Amino acid sequence: MNMPTATTLQIRPGTSFGYRVSGWGGGGRARVVVRCDDGLRLAGGLHVFAAPNGAGKTTLLRTLAGLLPPLSGEVRLGAEVHYQSDSLGFDPELSADQLFGALLTAEARARAASLADALALDRRCRYGRLSRGNRAKVSIILAEARLAAGRPLILLQDEPLAGLDHGTRRRVLDLWTEAPAGTTRLVVIHELEPLRRADSLLTIRAGGVLQPVGHADDGAWNALYESLHATP
Repeated sequence: MNMPTATTLQIRPGTSFGYRVSGWGGGGRARVVVRCDDGLRLAGGLHVFAAPNGAGKTTLLRTLAGLLPPLSGEVRLGAEVHYQSDSLGFDPELSADQLFGALLTAEARARAASLADALALDRRCRYGRLSRGNRAKVSIILAEARLAAGRPLILLQDEPLAGLDHGTRRRVLDLWTEAPAGTTRLVVIHELEPLRRADSLLTIRAGGVLQPVGHADDGAWNALYESLHATP
C-alpha cells in the first residue's frame, strides 16, 4: 500500500493544556494541567505515553484531537486525526457489522471484517452483549480499518488495550507494527508490551511538564514503567 511521507504532530514551545473553571462574569479561570515548554514533534511510528493517573494524559489527547482548545500556544497536525477515547461507546442494540457499515467506507469495511476475524470478534453480536474486551476490539478495529483508505492518518488512542487478554494484545501490537509507513500513532498505555516496540516514550513530569524519556536501550523506559507500577 502506498502512503505519503510521514505525517507529523507538532506542539509549539510554550503550549499549555487544561481547561477553564467557570466563574462569575463568564470566561473562567484557566487551569493548566500539562505544559510543553520545549515543544514536541512526532513523525511516523508508534509513540507511547505513560504517566500517573490524573496527570492529564486524556486532557492532552482530547486537545490534540481538537475537542478542547489549548490554553496557550499551538498544535499543528499534518494529517487527518482519529481519536479513540477510553470511554467510547455505541448503541447497545447494534452489532459490530452494523457499526462498521455506518461508520466506515466500503474499503474500510472489508478491512474491518478481516480484522474482526483475526481478533476473534463476533460481528453479529449486539454491542450491548459484548464483554469489555470485545467492546475494546470494536474500537480498535474502527481505528485500524481507517488505514485501509491509504491516506495519512494520526491515531490518538487512550488506553486501547484495556480489557484485552495477553494473546489479543499481542495480535493488536502486531497490527500496530505492520501499519503503513507514515502512520503516526500516540497511545496511552498501562501495559509493558508496547514499550518493546515503541519508537519513543513520553511522560508527564512533576509540575505537569510533557517530556520525552531517554532511549529504550538505556533502561530509561523500563525504569519509568516500573516507577509507575511500584507498590506503595
